Formats: sequence, C-alpha cells, structure tokens
Amino acid sequence: MEESEPALAVAANPELTEVVMSSAQLNALNASLVSLGSHSLTHPPITRLDTQWARKEIEDSRRRLAELSGREIIDFSFPYGDHDASAVAMCRAAGYETAYSVTAQEVDTTCPELLRGRTKVEPSDGPIEFFLKFNGAYQWMGDSVPLRKTMRSIFGNQAPGIRVQPH
Repeated sequence: MEESEPALAVAANPELTEVVMSSAQLNALNASLVSLGSHSLTHPPITRLDTQWARKEIEDSRRRLAELSGREIIDFSFPYGDHDASAVAMCRAAGYETAYSVTAQEVDTTCPELLRGRTKVEPSDGPIEFFLKFNGAYQWMGDSVPLRKTMRSIFGNQAPGIRVQPH
C-alpha cells in the first residue's frame, strides 16, 4: 500500500486497525494445508464503488497478499458477497481463477465457472451442523438471495424488525 492508503482504508472501514497475521505468520503456513485468497483492501461493497476504485480493491489486494505471503493468489471472496457481472469480469482480468459469493451452493471443484457460491462455516458450528453444511443441507439458502435483495431494496439494509444475517 502507498503511504496514504492505510489512512484511507481505516477511515473507510475502522475494522482495518486489527492485524490478523504478520507476513512471517503467513509465510509459516503450510501451503499444502492452507490456501490463501484475497478479500479486497478495505472490505467495501464492490458494486457501490466506481469502476477504477473497484478494480484497485480487487487487483491491489491480490498483489499485496502475494507480496506478503510469497504465494500466488488465485481466489477472491467478495466482501458481503456483493458483486455483479462487472466485478466478476474484473476478477477474471486480475488473474483470479475463482471468485466466491455468499450464495450457498453445492461445492463442485470441477466447475469451470469463475464465480462460485459458498456456505459459511463457523468455529462454533457443532459436528452435526458442520456435517449438514458440508453435505449440502444449506443449499436452499441460495434461493433466498433474490428475496433478500428485494427486501433490502424496499426496506434498506437496516430495516426495523427484519434481520438478515450476513454470510
């Protein structure tokens, strides 16, 4: 990042003051056990950015993570799952092989599509919930995305009495 970028990033998203891992810790991860993927520089909803800033978030996060980890970064996850066709095209142009949304769908590693869904797994998931998620029991949630988007467009993201849990 350039000198002014961290200040802009923290101003845009105060969560960025947390250091999750150092470069040394990233480099110590066993590459055969842990893959790394990019998630943007400042965690913004990508579709709310102008094209130049969105491209910077997608491209520069890949470059920075590669520099920090010494690895090739081929996966991107959209912050908040927020994406459109233009954002997916930017990921392809930036060299990503896979981009993840938050739409629950079956995992198919042979799928040639760049955009894939995922099911959120939490450290607090018990063995049964993990088993269900792993075996596709939450795939139906992907069908709820159009309804959630409609509700958000009508009521906004913070509608009273409606709680949409982010993935």
